[in-house]
Amino acid sequence: MDVYYRCKRLLTIQYGKPYYTIEKFYDPYSEGDSHEIEALKSRHTQFGSYIETRHGEISIEILNEYILIMLDDEINSFRSFDEDFPP
Repeated sequence: MDVYYRCKRLLTIQYGKPYYTIEKFYDPYSEGDSHEIEALKSRHTQFGSYIETRHGEISIEILNEYILIMLDDEINSFRSFDEDFPP
């Protein structure tokens, strides 16, 4: 969890405050119960922050035990799958 919060802080410093954030544990888990990793593995969490930039969007999410940082910029979002991976 610490890595997620550090990455989120760095992205916020660089690109600004997220327009949407969800950081939640679902029963039977809660933050600070010392079972956070088990909650991640069993998908009893929902963590994500979404930052709008002048060229698109940056998001950071936790999926299972992985931290995903995604960039959706206006240049690449209009490219088709066929352009990137021709037959």
